[in-house]
Amino acid sequence: MRDNVKVYLLYWLPVLIYCYIIFNFSSRESIRLIPSVSHIDKVLHMVAYGVLGILLVRAFQKTSTYNRKRIALLAIIFATIYGISDEIHQSFVVSRTADIYDVIFDFLGAAIAVQVYSLLSQKVKKSGILWKYE
Repeated sequence: MRDNVKVYLLYWLPVLIYCYIIFNFSSRESIRLIPSVSHIDKVLHMVAYGVLGILLVRAFQKTSTYNRKRIALLAIIFATIYGISDEIHQSFVVSRTADIYDVIFDFLGAAIAVQVYSLLSQKVKKSGILWKYE
């Protein structure tokens, strides 16, 4: 039982902390990037939700019995739902607005990162190189 709790904490706590970080940044006024780069916010959304997608894959892999495809799908869906909830949250923050395009880029970031992570982890597994943090 104790090992089970340790595994859940090791893999789900980073997901929760990362979601809190996203929420915290979304609660603040818009950050003005200098120099201003066109559409940099979309790139940042892709990166942020790509990381969330990978954290979700890792957590599902270690704490569920689902197959690879289902885990990838769940990670993408959960990251996208969190992106939607983040946009709703931003609609209540002064100087922030909800943007459907941000959700689209959240989805794209999660989908691309999850696929790349899955492919790389498969190759590493097949090559016999150990890639564990346990």
